[in-house]
Amino acid sequence: MASATATDEARRNRIVAHMNQSHTRELTHYLRHFAGASRRAASSPSLCDVTLQGMRIRAGGNDYAVPFTPPLDAWDDAKGRIIEMDATARRGLGISDVYITEYVPPQGTDIVVFGAVVAYFTSVASLPWVVPGSSFWRILTAVFPGGPEWFRWIVAIIFLPVLAIHLTEAFFFDRKLQRHGVDRWSGLWWRWVATCFVEGVCSFRRMNNIIAQKKAQKEDKKH
Repeated sequence: MASATATDEARRNRIVAHMNQSHTRELTHYLRHFAGASRRAASSPSLCDVTLQGMRIRAGGNDYAVPFTPPLDAWDDAKGRIIEMDATARRGLGISDVYITEYVPPQGTDIVVFGAVVAYFTSVASLPWVVPGSSFWRILTAVFPGGPEWFRWIVAIIFLPVLAIHLTEAFFFDRKLQRHGVDRWSGLWWRWVATCFVEGVCSFRRMNNIIAQKKAQKEDKKH
């Protein structure tokens, strides 16, 4: 009996150490789906204990009980049940099993789009200085079709539609990032969302390419 108890204790300790080292994201999923914790309350979790009846997870100064339903028959069942519960939690939360962990900047023709949009917003910012007698006014008189009056009118008239389109793209991109495990307000989130606000659909295309590659890698590991 003493040997069996020691073996069970060693298995419990291995599970706790492994989850805290490599699977805190999954612990967050358990808290949000099975314990009803908010995203903020479930942040930075740690597995405190695991038994055949369930897990005790600590986050934000609170302890949460996440039961195994039904309880495990043996420790050999723990890994499969934990994986199954994460899949259930992700489905309930609308989270993919493909996580985005890297930022890919604009490349190729995407750089052209990015530069063009930056140039437009720079033009908007320059409007207070496009006045008769200014250097901007003289340059636009020489090079811009229709002159500075047309420049001011075109830049101003399309500003609200352009802003609305780019904010909408950033909104939907934020939701896509969260589905793929990127926490809102994190450094990775800011880089992706800021880039998407500027270039729009190009960011979606690059993100979809990353997701497709990661899915293919997962499939390869199954064979």
